[in-house]
Amino acid sequence: MEGKTPWVLHDRIFSEDHMYNFIQRTSARENLTQTEIALPLMKKLHEGQTRKGAEKIPYIYHPLLMACHACALGLKEDDLLATILLHDVCEDCGVTPAELPVNENVRKAVELLTFEIREGETDEDAHERYFTAIKTNRLAVIVKIIDRCNNLSTMMGSFDRERMIEYIEETEKYVFPLMDLLKFGYDGKYYDVAFLIKYHLLSVVHNDKHALTLL
Repeated sequence: MEGKTPWVLHDRIFSEDHMYNFIQRTSARENLTQTEIALPLMKKLHEGQTRKGAEKIPYIYHPLLMACHACALGLKEDDLLATILLHDVCEDCGVTPAELPVNENVRKAVELLTFEIREGETDEDAHERYFTAIKTNRLAVIVKIIDRCNNLSTMMGSFDRERMIEYIEETEKYVFPLMDLLKFGYDGKYYDVAFLIKYHLLSVVHNDKHALTLL
């Protein structure tokens, strides 16, 4: 049909089984004890949940893809990978940080990454409080940035136009400052990694904006 592409689009790019096995092998090889705990726990807690989108792929696709992204960037820190795997379980699975059988570093980061609107708060107030708190925790900063990279890269077909615009604006307001913190903070440890992630994030944001102008 004129004006239409012949492409068939899918929500799943990689196999969650292959990603699960990769993280499992990596954690065993690197002796990542917290990751070894978090991996099967993440799978159990998210059982039956799916991602937004027509194909309804298993929810674990998201944290697994984030964990593989982190490994590809050389970020194989045990607490970081465990936090990535568990970052949504308190928000989506009805458990509290105190119930997670991981160390205090991971529990604290997961707690900070769990978004909620408290009584009397507006949505804007909740976001201001949420992102301000994330800035105080290195693990939460890195996970939130990778989380946003993943969501912006994979959710274009799942969000409606209004939600996508809102998500991009939220990214520019709250996540871009986290990128600057990652790049210039922490004694420069993440300077090169921050460049790679920022390139990814900026490219996706600009491409999504371009796509939205064509809708």
